[in-house]
Amino acid sequence: MTGYIYRSGVQTAEDRLASAVTDTSLVSPSLDLPISSASLPTETLLAIFDYLFKIDGRRLSANPTLFPFSCALVCRRWHDVLCMQPIYWKRMAIALDSQQVSPSIVRDWANASRGMVNHLYVFYRHKVIMDVHAEHEHVDAILREIFPFAVSESILETISINVSYRSTSILAGLHLNHASLPSLRNLQLESFIADTADPIQLDALSCKYLSNIVLDSKSIVDLYSFSSAQSSPWASWKPRDPTLRTARYRPAFNVPAVSPTTFTDALVWLSDKGFKNLYIVDVGFDEENTDQTTSPPSSQVDFLHCEDIGGLYIAEHLTELRASTMVTLVRCTLSSPLPTFSAWSLSLEGITDPSDIYRAIKRWLGQSLIIRNCPAFDDEFLARMALFNDVYHERTTFRDSEGESDFLCPMMTNLYITGPCCSVAALRGLVDARAKIAGRRIQRLSVYKGSALDAEDRAWIQANSGFTWSESR
Repeated sequence: MTGYIYRSGVQTAEDRLASAVTDTSLVSPSLDLPISSASLPTETLLAIFDYLFKIDGRRLSANPTLFPFSCALVCRRWHDVLCMQPIYWKRMAIALDSQQVSPSIVRDWANASRGMVNHLYVFYRHKVIMDVHAEHEHVDAILREIFPFAVSESILETISINVSYRSTSILAGLHLNHASLPSLRNLQLESFIADTADPIQLDALSCKYLSNIVLDSKSIVDLYSFSSAQSSPWASWKPRDPTLRTARYRPAFNVPAVSPTTFTDALVWLSDKGFKNLYIVDVGFDEENTDQTTSPPSSQVDFLHCEDIGGLYIAEHLTELRASTMVTLVRCTLSSPLPTFSAWSLSLEGITDPSDIYRAIKRWLGQSLIIRNCPAFDDEFLARMALFNDVYHERTTFRDSEGESDFLCPMMTNLYITGPCCSVAALRGLVDARAKIAGRRIQRLSVYKGSALDAEDRAWIQANSGFTWSESR
């Protein structure tokens, strides 16, 4: 993500400091006259800051309203007192769209950290698109101040840099390259404008136990290319319980897209490294290069999340899934039914076309179906799910060359729905139809943010063990 949104009404570090100033346990009881926080002695301010540090100074968050960042920007005196304590700056959150957070301020914070930074976040608080050259200049100036201190003690655990342009992510990679970061576990270099397909320069970054990666698909392919060199640190990379999420990569007309074959080769390499949780998000593939010559790493995956991905690439990944795998499809468009697959759990989210829902579940043989915010999963769709497929094909627009005489989702026993997309009456019809067939009974039904229930519907829900219904408020 490239911006952060904070809930209104959340108490900031400044609010908590104002409360702390009125706490008599933190100031001398002999003071009878009202005083301002700006005139408090340094020792008292440090006591108050220590109090705030205990509250939220250890939170692993990029929220700039947390301590010490908003306090440091109140006045120069607070800033200078805060810079006396290196422990306050172990988590560094730098908002690129804050006019107050200049390179010189970042230099002060970096000096104050004494090289003890564990978690570094660089981001926009809001979705900002500035000129590409202006972003390069600003980010480069910030990173020149913070990186020499952040990497000096080799204790960085998190590096998260969210910018607008991929070319800026590549620039950030140049600052990182050749660093030795044995404690690094989380690396996120994310952008949403693919203005270049140039390779990211991380070939000499040593981070032997890096486990959680957020990079665009082109940069993941670049990492894979580095691994072929025996001298590269990536050749001996040993992640622990790793997770991969791709950042957006939808290149402009003059920037090459990613080859699906090469990307799959990179995923196979990652799966061999132990990556069992794959989040494939918003990738623009080269439509003219769709030949799949490498078997995808489906058999080694525990969790597969596909978001804003074309159906052809999804289909390639489902052919060898284990029965215990969980699959999530978010806003995916399917031109044809997915192949037969036995993922234990299938989650569909944000899918608005009933044809896409049908194509996703037609040959699915798992047990738990999860529907989140899919308005097309309505009463009409549920009524047709209750029919045999031969009748289903005859009576609906969802026609297919195959007409299996069986229910859709024949092994489904659990159904979880979020959103008021269907009625209790339609669900009762589905449950009753399944109950007539041995082994097809729906055992668990959960609806969250459903429509309001009348007395009869509520009684039916309560009469069935394993059924729950939460009304939308």
